Amino acid sequence: IDWPEYPCYTLDELFHDFSDHVAQWSASHGFEFESVRHEAAAAIDLVRHNFPKDLIERPVVHAVEWLTRFPHIAEWLRLKSALSVDLIENWRQILDDVGGSRKQLVAHAFMPPYSLATGFNFSAAARIADVIAPKLYTMHWPLMVRFWSDAILATQRRPISRIAIIRALATLMELGQPHDIEQRIDRYHYPSPDEPHPIPAAAQTRKIQAVLAMASDAASVVPMVHGYGPVDDFASRLELALDSAPAGVWINRYGYLGDAKLQCIRRSWT
Repeated sequence: IDWPEYPCYTLDELFHDFSDHVAQWSASHGFEFESVRHEAAAAIDLVRHNFPKDLIERPVVHAVEWLTRFPHIAEWLRLKSALSVDLIENWRQILDDVGGSRKQLVAHAFMPPYSLATGFNFSAAARIADVIAPKLYTMHWPLMVRFWSDAILATQRRPISRIAIIRALATLMELGQPHDIEQRIDRYHYPSPDEPHPIPAAAQTRKIQAVLAMASDAASVVPMVHGYGPVDDFASRLELALDSAPAGVWINRYGYLGDAKLQCIRRSWT
């Protein structure tokens, strides 16, 4: 199952779904929905119109400080997580009801730290699903930096540096060490088919290792390696994923492969 979580490609998607359906579900599961909705609205208003200077200068520290400034944001993240777990449990029950012991339940997921905002709970999901498939989609992450930074800059009430926003967002998304981000600061966009993706290998490995730690052997972790991009870039992602995840990898979008990439797969597998 793909997307058993909320989307996060754009800034507005992070603050998505305060519907009557969720309100009713929240009431029956012990969440303070109105407080959550009120603080989420205040938080997105701040981000859109007066992006905090501290969040630019010390993004990780200030992001944690938000949980004290807006205590119901933590409640909101718990709510998203509980909704995601509930959905995956429903799928598990459906499979079990029709003799699902012959089938594996596989849950695709955004990598951390995106999963914090999307609501995908690796620890809980691993106790329900047979396989967790985190997406090593390294062409999407720089695009998300662009989408988020464009949205923030479009509505600010005071001048703010595009480079500073990009730097802060790339840091929050854990796309590399400070020197990695500085070296790639002009490459946070959707890469062309022949352009290497601006995500260093160490950052990719850390994300896979974080998923493995959270899944804690309760489910197999099989990273999804996307077929998009130059041959060498694809090959390095494939090797990295195979080295990091003993259960293997899944390759997405065969239409982006071709003879050279198929040869890379053959060499990696033998």
